[in-house]
Amino acid sequence: MKPNRLSRLFAAVTVWLAAECGECLADGQGVLLQQQHGRLVVGYDDDTPGGQAIGARAFGELLPSNGLSQDPSFLSLTSPPAGSESLPVGVDVYWDFLPMTVGGVTSNLLHWDGKGEVGFTPAASAALTLYDPNFLAAAVDGAGAAVPGRRIGTTTASALSLHAHRYWELVGAGGAPPAPGVYTASLRLRAEGLAPSPPIYVAFATFGTPSAALNDAAVPWLAAEADSLLLRGDFDFDGAVGPDDYALWAAQYGELAPQPVDLGEADGNGDGRINAADYTVWRDAIEPATLAIPEPCAATLVALSLVGRQARRIRSRRPTDRRSARATYRAEEPTPLGRSGRPAVSLGEAPGATAPPEVEAGAVAGHNGGVRSDPRRKTPVRVALRWII
Repeated sequence: MKPNRLSRLFAAVTVWLAAECGECLADGQGVLLQQQHGRLVVGYDDDTPGGQAIGARAFGELLPSNGLSQDPSFLSLTSPPAGSESLPVGVDVYWDFLPMTVGGVTSNLLHWDGKGEVGFTPAASAALTLYDPNFLAAAVDGAGAAVPGRRIGTTTASALSLHAHRYWELVGAGGAPPAPGVYTASLRLRAEGLAPSPPIYVAFATFGTPSAALNDAAVPWLAAEADSLLLRGDFDFDGAVGPDDYALWAAQYGELAPQPVDLGEADGNGDGRINAADYTVWRDAIEPATLAIPEPCAATLVALSLVGRQARRIRSRRPTDRRSARATYRAEEPTPLGRSGRPAVSLGEAPGATAPPEVEAGAVAGHNGGVRSDPRRKTPVRVALRWII
């Protein structure tokens, strides 16, 4: 067996023992996970009495030469720090990878060579992997997309209700060592019944990179930029705020977060509910941009005109009722509901249908077994909205 395989096997066995033995292995720095007002919140654990605090969102780790690490770990306390609460017993905790946007470019793995001023760019020819308790993997490689993660662990009734040392691995192309420097990924943590955590950032310095580049430069920079690396209002995680994000909000209106991260999530304010408040997040994010939001009346009139043209073209291909098609795109009162319980952005319902036509024609599997319209489908209303904005 080759030496690198031996090292990986040893690391895998170590991680398995950490998962199975609970408190038998001392934990180093860790991501502390508690709840606060129905939402997951994160903090820092430095493995000292009273050394836990809620609020930290940037974490760093110096990697050994093989690129493997058990830290940062994931922990939760039955007796949590002030201002937070313990997690329910028996809850599965998961992670997802989120893309970050720097300098107008979106990537789920960033790299900085560790020299001079901090300057992260999309990572090329590298991948960061995180393994679940069964060694099933989720990885980011610099693409501009969110990546669904896996289960971190399940809470228990012990003093450390969650104590998970998971296996991180950073490699270059073809399994070679990655280019020297600091690599950063963003994660959100989620659990059933709770709103997801704010995004956290994990930075890994390759073997030989000065610790000062990590601890004194990269991690403080990430902490300072924590709220700007993920664009507010960018519900579909494509690095831009525009009509597609509005369409996703309309499709998810009335649902609860978390949503499947690979389809996007319109919970803009992080309260676990997708409602009118999230429309406001999108509207406020798009107003400073070059895309202008028209006055509601003008938008409605133009949308009706365009929808009417599109409806006449497709009338011969599918039945529609005789009620007027209408599209709602208003800067105030963004919550009118149709019979389907969603915002009235569809063309109406076909006779006898239980969901808007675009849901039936372009549906994808939704959260909790539901059905949700595919935000990528170019319905007449979405064509109208694109033209308006």
